[in-house]
Amino acid sequence: MAVLNGYLYAVGFMGCTNIDLPALLKFNAEGDLVKKKIFDFDGRGSSIISYNDHIYITGTKEPKTNFLYKIDEDCKKISESYYLGNSGSCDEIIVHNGNIFVVFEESHTDPYNEKYSSEIFLQKFDLNCNPLWDVAKKIAVSPYLDSYLNLPEGIAANGDYIYFCGSILDMSNLPFYKVDVFLVKYNVALEKEDWVKIWDNDKEDLASDLVMDNEGYLYVTGSTGNEVLNGRTSIFLLKCDRNGEGEFKERTIENKKLLNRWLQNMVGKWDFPLLQRLLNQLSKPR
Repeated sequence: MAVLNGYLYAVGFMGCTNIDLPALLKFNAEGDLVKKKIFDFDGRGSSIISYNDHIYITGTKEPKTNFLYKIDEDCKKISESYYLGNSGSCDEIIVHNGNIFVVFEESHTDPYNEKYSSEIFLQKFDLNCNPLWDVAKKIAVSPYLDSYLNLPEGIAANGDYIYFCGSILDMSNLPFYKVDVFLVKYNVALEKEDWVKIWDNDKEDLASDLVMDNEGYLYVTGSTGNEVLNGRTSIFLLKCDRNGEGEFKERTIENKKLLNRWLQNMVGKWDFPLLQRLLNQLSKPR
């Protein structure tokens, strides 16, 4: 969701017979729906941000195309861009140093052999949605193998660097899953990864979001356990520095008061906006 001039905007999709239609919703401060924009093509809205009196949304347009739209406060499209094909809907968007960065997943499917795989790419746009890189940058998170899904789930930026996190879902041994958290530091000036970190343990860790505080510490939130796709009540918080060094903590959600106290101990200070965002991400249903 995004806030612009006192209004809340949300992006998603409306399920219809045989197709999905991307949707943009506008709410007032009382929570009343005041505007609804339905896009007339098969696809899904995915991510949304506000910047300089405009809304930017990303999503998928079938068959296998990604879109980036610049929208005014009345939900009217001002400019657009379509880029590398994607049959999934996992992407993240951020504005940094006057440019838009979108990290996204490109999926590959072989339904006849029940093989699914995906890769991660990063693209740079100006504020009118024009791509600034001729080719999106492929991010080497994990080896490109059948039955490996790389799912981006959070993004942050600082200086010359873009940081993003997500999960690597190994489906090579179905019905058993292996899920690990990854974190990438990407040097925009040099157009290459500075480092890629993967936290591999015996549990299934599904990342939800990434937050950076004013001191440059990174926080990855998500859920954890042994049944990642069936819903759990255990969560994790990974706190690390800009070199990817840090600690991985897990606990069971009992109530928000105890969870908030645990977060405060992890963060190390009472940063209320940061704590609230972490709390919201950890508490939301998957």
